[in-house]
Amino acid sequence: MRIVKKKLKIGNPQSGIWKKMLIIVFWLVVWQIVCLFVDNPIFFAGPLEMLKELAHMAGKRDFMASVFHSLLRIMGGFCIAFIPACLLASAAYCSRLLEDVLSPFVTFIKSVPVASVVVLLLIWFGAEYLSAYVTFMVVFPNIYLNVLTGLKNTDKEMLEMAEVFRFSFLQKFLYIYRPAVMPYLLGSTAVSVGMSFKSGVAAEVIGLPVSSIGEGLYNAKIYLNTAGVFAWTAVIICLSSLMEWLVVWLLKQFARQDRGTLKRKTRETRCKQDAQRIRFTPDTREEISFVLEDVTVSFDENKVLDHMDARLDAGGIYCIMGQSGCGKTTLLRVCAGLQKPTDGRAYYRSNSVPGKNVGKNKTGMAFQEDRLCMQLSALNNVLLAADHKYSTETIISSFGEIFPEEALQQPAGQLSGGMKRRIAVARAVLSDADCLLLDEPFAGLDEANHERLLRWILQNRNDRLLIVTTHEEADAARMGAVVLRLD
Repeated sequence: MRIVKKKLKIGNPQSGIWKKMLIIVFWLVVWQIVCLFVDNPIFFAGPLEMLKELAHMAGKRDFMASVFHSLLRIMGGFCIAFIPACLLASAAYCSRLLEDVLSPFVTFIKSVPVASVVVLLLIWFGAEYLSAYVTFMVVFPNIYLNVLTGLKNTDKEMLEMAEVFRFSFLQKFLYIYRPAVMPYLLGSTAVSVGMSFKSGVAAEVIGLPVSSIGEGLYNAKIYLNTAGVFAWTAVIICLSSLMEWLVVWLLKQFARQDRGTLKRKTRETRCKQDAQRIRFTPDTREEISFVLEDVTVSFDENKVLDHMDARLDAGGIYCIMGQSGCGKTTLLRVCAGLQKPTDGRAYYRSNSVPGKNVGKNKTGMAFQEDRLCMQLSALNNVLLAADHKYSTETIISSFGEIFPEEALQQPAGQLSGGMKRRIAVARAVLSDADCLLLDEPFAGLDEANHERLLRWILQNRNDRLLIVTTHEEADAARMGAVVLRLD
């Protein structure tokens, strides 16, 4: 079968630019027509008068100094507000007490009238940096509240995934919290920059600091120079738009996640090679068994697991089977340490040290949901949790046995459900876990990929304890698994 690929032209950037320019020209023409109709330059100046006045202002020595000083004060106030707002919002997310302590302060500076603040600041600090203070009070609550909202809306399932795979603080920040916060931060930042220039210049008009846009705007008003007022307004709009574009562009660069293959610090390990593939070498992982002693898990009055006793031996393969809702996923969550039993004990026991209970085991889990970092490539999702004893080339070689090579660098969010499922399973199997927990690992796969993935799991589990939930009796038989049936 021949597949013909066609490129669809969704939009021409150049046509979009010309369209915007034509719209701007249209409104300039309307403005000039209104000016001709009014025919009073003191009451209403047109674009031609404004441009002449702007050219006249630009030829003066103090024009650039006024623009520079105002820009420095306003953007300085923006930065002084932006950075503490992000840091304090992060701290408030971690501490409910700090959030409660900051709440009255944020509410106050969000609600207090700017005019009242300007008068008080003039009395306390003078006019020189008045615009910076006012900008701080306008920007801080906006950024703080949006960052805090973004953090609170972080996907809890992704945080559980990070806990299971023992993500570092930096990994959680980069790949979970950052994507959750950025939509809120981008929107609030764009609004805050515009508000900074509006409030900052208004404060300058009241305080009249020397060599500032506010001073120039005030002088134009005093001398009934309407064209000058329009010219300074145009300068403010241009500066505001330029700074908004720059700040948003910088944030978008910071928000970019997938920039090629992740760099990993690996411990050098020689890998056995044959003509077809690179195999993982046997390692020295601790052999552990999982023990459940009279375990009960209840949600409100509903008992999901009821006085369950079991011992899952090290190196064994176990298939948990039963009807939907019988507690298969809950049992895996107990194994992963994500769900504490309502009653009874669940713990890992070391086989190498008789009688030793393992407190915090290393598990690798494929959740019922894929729980992938959608902006990252398929390969980088696996590398985030991959065993550091093995090189990136080794990981790619093994992962490539179940995943098409041409899709390795594609963002996970653009892949099919079956591909996402294979990424989630590979992330668990290729991790440095002592125990593998796979919740419906073959869901959404066709027969060929189902069979290929099953063989691959068995080949790469390295004699680790493997616990799988499935509805297929044939899967248990092909894996040679001990079946645990839940009622």
